[in-house]
Amino acid sequence: MKVLIVDPDGTLLPEIHQTLSSRSGVEVYCAKDAETAIQYVQSLGSIDLLFTDAFLHGMDGFTLSATIRGICPAARTIFLTVYDLSSYTQALNGALVLHRPAAPEHLLAVLEPSIEAHPNLPEPLTEGKNLGTFHLLRDAGNKGWVFQFAAVQVGLNRSALITVLDSKEALNPAVREAFLADASAKARVLHPTVLAVYEAGEADGWTYYASERLEAPNLQMLSDRGDKLPVPTIFRIARSIAEVIQYLESAETPHRPLSPSDILLTADGMPRVLNPAIAPTDTHLPAASDLGLLGKTLLTLLPEDAPENLRLTLERSQPGHPETFTGWNTFLETLDLAEASAEEALEENAELKTASRPKAASIGIALGLFLSLAGAGFYFAKQAASEKPELPEQITIPEGRYLIGKGTPTNLPTFWIDATEISVAQYARFLVWIQKHPEKAGQFNHPEQPPNTGHTPEGWNESLTTLVREKGKKAQDPQLEMPVSRISWWSAFAFAKWAGRELPTQEEWEAAARGSKGLLFPWGDESDFLKATVKPVASGPSAKPTHVDLQPDVSPFGVHGMAGNVSEWTATRTKENMAVIKGGHFESTLLKLDSAQLVEPAARKPYIGFRTVTHTPKKP
Repeated sequence: MKVLIVDPDGTLLPEIHQTLSSRSGVEVYCAKDAETAIQYVQSLGSIDLLFTDAFLHGMDGFTLSATIRGICPAARTIFLTVYDLSSYTQALNGALVLHRPAAPEHLLAVLEPSIEAHPNLPEPLTEGKNLGTFHLLRDAGNKGWVFQFAAVQVGLNRSALITVLDSKEALNPAVREAFLADASAKARVLHPTVLAVYEAGEADGWTYYASERLEAPNLQMLSDRGDKLPVPTIFRIARSIAEVIQYLESAETPHRPLSPSDILLTADGMPRVLNPAIAPTDTHLPAASDLGLLGKTLLTLLPEDAPENLRLTLERSQPGHPETFTGWNTFLETLDLAEASAEEALEENAELKTASRPKAASIGIALGLFLSLAGAGFYFAKQAASEKPELPEQITIPEGRYLIGKGTPTNLPTFWIDATEISVAQYARFLVWIQKHPEKAGQFNHPEQPPNTGHTPEGWNESLTTLVREKGKKAQDPQLEMPVSRISWWSAFAFAKWAGRELPTQEEWEAAARGSKGLLFPWGDESDFLKATVKPVASGPSAKPTHVDLQPDVSPFGVHGMAGNVSEWTATRTKENMAVIKGGHFESTLLKLDSAQLVEPAARKPYIGFRTVTHTPKKP
C-alpha cells in the first residue's frame, strides 16, 4: 500500500508515520507541495492513499486530489485539516475529512479497510531483476491476470519465457491452483513442434512457470503484412499443426483453440506452436474450430500460383463449405493427395527443363569460345577496372515509421543500405584511384575537411593496395575481406561520395538495424553476445574482427554486422562538430541498437568502420 502525504510545514509526516509504522506492507512518501506530489505519482505509477490539507500554496488540495485521481482512479483522498470543510461537499467529491489533531486509534480505524485491501505483496518484477534462477530481460506483455517476461536461465544460459500470476490474484487459492494446473498440463506436452514448459512453482513471493521462448514471426503477423509463403512451407505448416492437434487428442489433453498468432515460423520455414494445453474443464471446443482457423490463415498466405488441389483442400476446412472436413484424419488424407499431385507437377517441369538443356549448353559453349577470344582484351582492361568502385549489394529499407533512439517515432522515405560493412578490398580500390588521379581526389572531400588530411588508414599495408591494383577482383588475401578501419569520418565521407553513395544518417542506420518494430538487437530484444562479434563480458578478452560477409547478426531486413565487428560512422554530426557512431565492435560488449557514441571526425580507431546508403533505386 502506497501512502502519499502532502506536508508543506513538516507536521503531518510524524503524526501519520507513527501511526502506520506498526503495519507492514505500507510505503509512506512525503511531498512538500502539490506539484511535487504529482511528480511522485507519475514516477511511482500509482498510489493508494493521499493525505493532504485543502488549502495549500499554489494548487489547492481539491484540485490536487482530482488530478491524482485522473492518473490513478482507485486512489483515495483523506483531508487532514483544522478547517471546517462542510461547505465544500462538491469539491470533496466523496473524500474523507479528519480534523487535526487526529487520535492514532481514530486514524488507524479509518485506514484499516485500505490496509486490509492491500496486503503485503512481493516487490514488483522489472527488467534486470531475478526470479528464482531466471534473469528477466524485458517485459513481454500481459494477458488478463498473468504477465510475461523474456528471460534467460542463469547458469544454463537458456532462453525462457516467464509467465507470472498477478500477485493479488495469487492470494486467491482457487486462482493460484488453476494457474499451476494449467502449467502442469502444458508441462506434460512432449511434442517437438510445441514449445515446452521447463518448470513451475514459486520464487520470491511470485507464482510462475517458465517455458521455451522463440523469437520468430507468427502467422498472424505474416498475414497482416501481406506475405505469401512457399507452397512446401504451407504443406509443412498444415501437416505439423494437424499432427499437434491429433497428439493432444490422443493424450486426452484439453487445449484452447489455436489462433494464427500461436503458430510461429522459424527462419528455416519450420512451424513451432505456443503451448495450448489447459487443465481439464467442463467444456472442450471441437477440433473443427482449430481446423477452420488454420485453413483460413493459410489461405491468406497462399501464393497465387499455388496448386489448385492445395487451395481446394484449405477451402474445405472452412465450416460453411458443402464438403467441409469432419476431422483431422480426412484433412490429412486429402492433404497427402494434394502434395503428391504438386510433387508430380514439379517433376514434369524438371523433365521439360532437362529436355531443353542441350540447346542451352551449345549456347554456353559458343559464349565460352567468345570469351576465350576476347580474353586478351579483358586482360588489358583489368588495370582500369580495378579503379572503379566495387561495392556491397544493397538492401531496400521501405518507407515507413520507425522507432529511433529511446522510442521517438520517425518517418523515413525508402532508401538502400549496404548489406555488409565496407571491406579492406573495397576501400583499397578507392586508394588506387587516388594514387592514379591525385589532382582529382579533392573533389570528393567534405567542405569542412581540414587541410592535409589523407585518406590512407593508419598502419595501412600498402601491399594490399598493390594486390588490388594488379589482380582486381581476383585478389586473394584474407585481410581484404576484413572491415576497413582506422579511417576518419572525413575519409568515410570521401569514399562514399567517390562511390556515388552517402553515409547513412543515425535514423537510417537504426531503421535498417532495428526493423519496423524498433528491436533492441538485430535478432530481437534478447541480449545474446553469441549472436554478434563482440566481447562476451566487460572484463573478458576482446573478440577478433572477422570477414564482413561472415557476421552472425542479421537485421529484420537482412543487413549483416550492425551489432558487432566494427562500429560505424554515420552522416549525423552534432553542433559541437562531433560525429555519431552506431553499433558495437569487437572490443566492446554487446550494445543496444538505440545507443550511440560521439567521436571526433578526425579520430582513426581500429574498431570504427562504415557502410553506405543510396536514395535512388538501382538501375535495372
